[in-house]
Amino acid sequence: MPLSRGRAPGLPLRAPGRGVQSGREALASPAGRPDRINLKCIPMLAVQLRERYAAVLPGYHMNKTHWNTVLLDGSISEREVKKLIDLSYDLVRGSLPRSKKAR
Repeated sequence: MPLSRGRAPGLPLRAPGRGVQSGREALASPAGRPDRINLKCIPMLAVQLRERYAAVLPGYHMNKTHWNTVLLDGSISEREVKKLIDLSYDLVRGSLPRSKKAR
């Protein structure tokens, strides 16, 4: 799945597998297997997504209020997954200090 808006494959948090990062900050990290991804989310939306999709779980090894683990098993459309990646990117990037945003 191609990434857009400044996202780059990476290895955040020294985790095995591939993740996505903006600069040096993780915005999505592998959750043990290549078919899962942790994505930052707005707390209310995180709960709604978990209720709507069986493939969305509380974030694996993450703050479960702000992070979801999304199983990439095909039950969620690629378009929806890309929207969640974009949201995760925006949330992480928005919380960075100005000096790190410029990188």
